Amino acid sequence: MKKLLVGVALVFGLLVVAVLSAPFWLPAVVPVDTLKQEIAKATRDATGRELAIAGDVRLALLPRLEVEVNDVSFANAPGAAEAEMATLSQLLVQLQILPLLGGEVKVDSFVLVEPVINLEVDKQGRPNWQFDQADSGEDASGDGEPTGDGGSGGPELAGLSLGDVRLDRGRLTYSDLRSGQREELSDINMKIELPDLDSPFAAEGSLVWHEEELALTVDAGEPSRLLAAETTPLKLALTSAPVTLTYDGTVTLAEIPKVIGAIDLQVPSIRGLAAWTGNPLELEGGGLGPLEIKGLVAVDGDSYAFTEARIALDSMNANGDFSANTGGPRPRLKGRLAIDMLDLNTYLPPPAEDKGEPAAGAGKDGPPPDWSDDPIDLSGLKAADADFDLEVGGIRVQDIKIGKSALVLSLDNGLLVADLTELELYGGKGEAKIQVNGRGKVPSVTKTFSLKGIDAEPLLTDATGSDRLEGTGDLDVSVATSGASERAMVKALNGSGAVKFTNGAVKGINLAGMARNIGTAFTDTGGTQKTDFAELSGTFKIVKGILRNDDLLMLNPLVRVTGKGQADMPKRTVDYRLKPKIVGTLEGQGGQADKSGLAVPIMVEGPWHDVQYRPDLGSVVEDIVKDPAKVLEGGEGGVKGLLEGVTGGGKDDGGSALPDAGKALKKLFGN
Repeated sequence: MKKLLVGVALVFGLLVVAVLSAPFWLPAVVPVDTLKQEIAKATRDATGRELAIAGDVRLALLPRLEVEVNDVSFANAPGAAEAEMATLSQLLVQLQILPLLGGEVKVDSFVLVEPVINLEVDKQGRPNWQFDQADSGEDASGDGEPTGDGGSGGPELAGLSLGDVRLDRGRLTYSDLRSGQREELSDINMKIELPDLDSPFAAEGSLVWHEEELALTVDAGEPSRLLAAETTPLKLALTSAPVTLTYDGTVTLAEIPKVIGAIDLQVPSIRGLAAWTGNPLELEGGGLGPLEIKGLVAVDGDSYAFTEARIALDSMNANGDFSANTGGPRPRLKGRLAIDMLDLNTYLPPPAEDKGEPAAGAGKDGPPPDWSDDPIDLSGLKAADADFDLEVGGIRVQDIKIGKSALVLSLDNGLLVADLTELELYGGKGEAKIQVNGRGKVPSVTKTFSLKGIDAEPLLTDATGSDRLEGTGDLDVSVATSGASERAMVKALNGSGAVKFTNGAVKGINLAGMARNIGTAFTDTGGTQKTDFAELSGTFKIVKGILRNDDLLMLNPLVRVTGKGQADMPKRTVDYRLKPKIVGTLEGQGGQADKSGLAVPIMVEGPWHDVQYRPDLGSVVEDIVKDPAKVLEGGEGGVKGLLEGVTGGGKDDGGSALPDAGKALKKLFGN
């Protein structure tokens, strides 16, 4: 943008200076054609390009100096898309003579009519506002005297006075042949009021960009104060249908510039604003509508601050303070933001309809994509240092509802630490800490997570749509890994954790009934089936990506369930064995798991996307061999009852085959 503004100013300056300088080095009696030639020569000497004046040129010295030039064109760089870099229908300048002789510039009229500037960057990256020959700083007559006012006796800026200063119906285009980008500002109109440098300055104008009109107004204090590096009041207002921005404050154009004031940004629709600028947001969800930002901005050299900020986005409201310092080896950012309610559903796509078909990447569509080997690049964490505090009154993610939360975020030379100091979740509380280290060649991640007193049923219902588990739960997890890719991080994952639920139930299945009569257990999952427990707990360890649990325990007055096995995360497989056992005690929480009784283990195994469940009847036979006396036992708890349940013996239909246990358990647990 800076280069673009320089190009605009340079073209305007060349056109105006070339014309206005003529009366000072040419006698009034010089013929018009000669005047045109001299102006063209001066421009060619300064830029290496041709300036043509096809229309009339009028000069008058009395009663005031008047210069009128019509139909001016300035050649473009060789090979440019447009033949002219700039054209001008008319330039009209009227200066008062007597003040000019005294070193003051009093402009009665300065009008540019239909100026057109075409800025272009070619395929080699060379802009057309870079000229083959630079201005030497000498005047066009070649007498060696500078044209500036540095002690040469020329007009001084202190005596500047502007009357009718206007730009009518201008147009500016910018093209980048490397990217194909093209922008156009049309219908540019501007009017300036400046009686003198000791009076307030005002300007107003408008232009059209992407078929929308933008209006600009400027009200400032005395320019003499700006030139003297004094603090000067300034008001700016940019108004359009897609965006409105105002600034009301002060500015100091000293060696270290300073800006202090209030800003007010109003955007009816962020999506509409993005589409207007040519960058439509391809996002699902209905969010990113109206945006309002108000606050105090302060700029002091390398320091930037935005305080007392009030932000409203869609249905959310927030307040905070932000600051940045760019004077160090890396920018230093600090901030605080408090949000009343963060509803992320506004920015998420609607949930997919469940048509009972396998999820994408599963079943007939095959397994999901494997772990990625793409390099993980965390070098961006070294771009800045930051300290940020976030407070949220509540969070909604799909059906999950999170209460008051607080996050402290710090970033120091590539080390990111996110500390969740407060988390209210379904009747319980939690905290977490995540550390991402991008300082070395190989990224590393550590995470600790703790939840206490969580009500399991509403949490799982909102998170997964399943209400199969009741109880109050505690969860503690600590993991760490490092690696240059996703696959490497999974293989290097190490950690441990513990889970404990108390006074709850597993709904949809009766494990005691399953152990007593396997033949009917898998045909009657769901409904009112239920296995109450006093305690459901277990611990796990992760070593090189292999999660191992050997102490799963569920205590029920009439059944004990133990489990052990592992999940191979690098291979995405599970191999787990559940063992329910009928016991003859009403002990619950804190009871023993090794009470005698008959057990029918359940195997849970296979790839994650297609987990299989089956009863392990082989282990039942092994138990019988170890204790033949059980063969003589009758009833539901003995082998006789078990076998009757498996074969359907004793029924009038002569027996039945073993039902599909895998389908029944999948119905209970999901895939």
